[in-house]
Amino acid sequence: MGNSRRILQGILASAVLFWGCRSAQTPEPQQQNSESEGAETAPSSQTVAVTAPTLAARQLENGVFSFEIDGTRIYQITDAEMNYESRYLFSDVPEEVMKQHNVPSDQVLLTWTHPLIKVGGKNVMLGVGGGCGGEGVRGVMSEADHSTTRVDLLQDNLKAIGLTADDIDAIVVTHAHTDHINGLLNENEEVLFPNATIYISKVEWDFWNDLDPETIEDPLRRKTITGLKEGALRHFAKIESQVVYIDEGDRQELFPGVFTEPAYGHTAGQIMVSVGSGAQKMYYFSDVFLHPVFVSIPDISQGFDADPEQNNALKRPFLERFEKENAILWGQNFPPTTVIGYVVPQDDAWLWTPFDLSVD
Repeated sequence: MGNSRRILQGILASAVLFWGCRSAQTPEPQQQNSESEGAETAPSSQTVAVTAPTLAARQLENGVFSFEIDGTRIYQITDAEMNYESRYLFSDVPEEVMKQHNVPSDQVLLTWTHPLIKVGGKNVMLGVGGGCGGEGVRGVMSEADHSTTRVDLLQDNLKAIGLTADDIDAIVVTHAHTDHINGLLNENEEVLFPNATIYISKVEWDFWNDLDPETIEDPLRRKTITGLKEGALRHFAKIESQVVYIDEGDRQELFPGVFTEPAYGHTAGQIMVSVGSGAQKMYYFSDVFLHPVFVSIPDISQGFDADPEQNNALKRPFLERFEKENAILWGQNFPPTTVIGYVVPQDDAWLWTPFDLSVD
């Protein structure tokens, strides 16, 4: 692909996202405070009053939440709560901005949280988490305190809504990073969702297949990119017979009221998914924003982006649309209790405002 050289500039940072499964002890779930560590709090500045969107959610077992968007039932399914070393995400964020938004400088607790959508008689998931591959990421973040890290939760959390992997009819892969696709296979690298049609951007698929690490001169980068590609292709080989490509183009309706559109930058072919075509809409923006702080500093790059400039160029137009449509938003990696929210204008940017899902 013509922009491979530019995209590779950011891939080294995301190399930690492809690691295999290995057994380890997972801590017991811990009760999260309403103000999670690493969640953004409002700094003292000018916030514009807006009419907030409404969301009536109910809590099921294992912290699974359920709500409706434009008549479509959606479940919040968590696969992991992972402690990340802050340096991996916030290396470009000034120290004073970190303090202003109450972001710890050592580590942050983020989630791998995915929507399950019931639409047209089908059970549709947007990503499936990292599965047992989460243990590899825990190992890479070796300087973090992992006493609150929990991984490979998705299969148990599906049971909270009476489903198993066999009941999933479709999976939309927004991009091919561990916290979105490693859950497709078990620890023996066997397919976990045998009945699912798997949708992925053709741009994303082709990028990982066409990438030639041997063109990279630096030996460490070459080794890293080789491992990253091998991780993606290992999963692609197992699921290829189930794959349906999403062609490059503008907004497309994949299922009734469920739309995809390009959101290139975090990876070469990342997509964003929206639900609802009426007055109420929800956007699952995947990894365009990795933490609430980047909603307030949309011009500053975040870690793990393959092409930071391209991803930054998306942020303001997306935020303007989210504000205009008064949309409900899903931050896949946001800290616990802050995953579902909306944005309000503040100064020259926006403030992430989470819903309190602990109240029915």
